[in-house]
Amino acid sequence: MADGCIFCKIVNGELDAVKVWEDDEFLAILDLFPTTKGKTLVLTKKHYDSDLFRMPEDAYTRLLLASRKVAKYLERGLDADRIAVIVEGLEVNHVHIKLNPLYGGLLSTKSGPKAETDELERIAREIKRKNAL
Repeated sequence: MADGCIFCKIVNGELDAVKVWEDDEFLAILDLFPTTKGKTLVLTKKHYDSDLFRMPEDAYTRLLLASRKVAKYLERGLDADRIAVIVEGLEVNHVHIKLNPLYGGLLSTKSGPKAETDELERIAREIKRKNAL
């Protein structure tokens, strides 16, 4: 865990987050400041600095495969047209992939307004319910 890393604190359970998917290596949470309904962050449980291309190649590959799995999960769970992927590595120094469900229209990379936890939990339940079929 890197000192003060907000994503490490979420992974370790020190901070709350609304989880939509998880395995042994990765955690997918709903973004607190979504630009689209269901915007999700796929985090590595092990801390890597935010420069995706400096990750060990095997971890990089597994992160991309996990993100693909989560994208399909979101597509089904939210009836999204498709999922946009953004990796800029600028806001939090912990590698993560942003998955933005698209429903038509343009997409911004800026943060949206802060979402209420109740609304994020409702969206997470919707995603999980539609994937349980």
